[in-house]
Amino acid sequence: MNNTPERLKITPNKKTAISDKSLKFIKIASIVMGVLIILSLVTLIYGIKQKLSVPAELSSKVEISLSEGEKILSVSADADGGILLWIENSSTSEKKLLIKHINKVGTVVRQFSINTK
Repeated sequence: MNNTPERLKITPNKKTAISDKSLKFIKIASIVMGVLIILSLVTLIYGIKQKLSVPAELSSKVEISLSEGEKILSVSADADGGILLWIENSSTSEKKLLIKHINKVGTVVRQFSINTK
């Protein structure tokens, strides 16, 4: 009665190279990696910008006057942009050391005196 030949049922290939679960996992991993790469580039650019920018306060000129007979032995910077000075006063009979902490504006914050005989 029906003269059409029988068609074979097409079944999916069960031996695929990668399963659907693996493909979904790879897609999610690639999206996460893309987001991490973008965030790292933003962080890198921000870090470089911070390193290259120089605050206006650090480029200001600070004048320090010393009395007669005083000489600076050591200068070091602190984390806030200030200066720590070791000053020797050799004009008196006693040897006197001064330690001055000067902020970035140029005012003396602290002053210590060390007397030696």
